Amino acid sequence: MNCLKKVKCLFIVLILISSSLEAQYRVNKLKYDPETYTPRLGDKYNPTLAGIESAFIPGFGQILSGEPLRGGVFLGSFILVLSGAHLIAEKVNPPQSYIYAITTVFVSSGLWIASIIDAVIVAKVNNLAFRDQHDSAFKLEVKPYLNSTINGYNFQPNGGLILSLKF
Repeated sequence: MNCLKKVKCLFIVLILISSSLEAQYRVNKLKYDPETYTPRLGDKYNPTLAGIESAFIPGFGQILSGEPLRGGVFLGSFILVLSGAHLIAEKVNPPQSYIYAITTVFVSSGLWIASIIDAVIVAKVNNLAFRDQHDSAFKLEVKPYLNSTINGYNFQPNGGLILSLKF
């Protein structure tokens, strides 16, 4: 059971590291709602591709979506669960090892699915943050203006420029 204590300690350390290193994404996630995301030409990250990447390797979608620490935590957690299961399987007798095997299947499957869902959300939120940083909040438009007035027999053309400012 000494091996099980080591696995638990490593898992707790990994969770503590992940909670302290995800500060910027947490700010972005509060500021930007992934439900409002619509794809645009020129988006930096592709949410569908991020989900597919995480389906093959847990955490890989987060890594390629600009969150390497978050992706590393998913990948590390997945590897830790599988390696812990292997160590436990060698040390524990068959009746208990079946319970540990079933638990490992559920936990690793849960991590895998959470990684896929999270990769899509991370890509959407990071795209919204990227748009906000790179889209101009100031827009200046200059348009030609042509009009004419008829006053009795007098025809008077009017022309000029329209200056439009949007903040």
